[in-house]
Amino acid sequence: MKAYQEGISMTRPPRLDSSNYGYCKVCMQVFISGLDEDCWSSIEAGWSHPVMLDDEKVEVLKPRDQWTTAQKKTSSCNSKTKTVIYNAIDASYFKLISQCA
Repeated sequence: MKAYQEGISMTRPPRLDSSNYGYCKVCMQVFISGLDEDCWSSIEAGWSHPVMLDDEKVEVLKPRDQWTTAQKKTSSCNSKTKTVIYNAIDASYFKLISQCA
């Protein structure tokens, strides 16, 4: 008789290891989309800090208090997504991934 196994947690992301990448990829997409449908887009399209032109027409980072509602939502999705990914990996993967940013 097979022992009872728990299903996927609704609050904890699937754990990534080298033996379950394909399964984890699908579970991760579902998990992140479950947080907010737009969050998966931050993975596919990437996220960039909002910018604006200063008085000399030079592109500078836009101050957070001037972000639009859409820019705030996109930033929030990016943060949620990074939190999920960092919680799904162990310290050895974290070192590799954190150097890519």
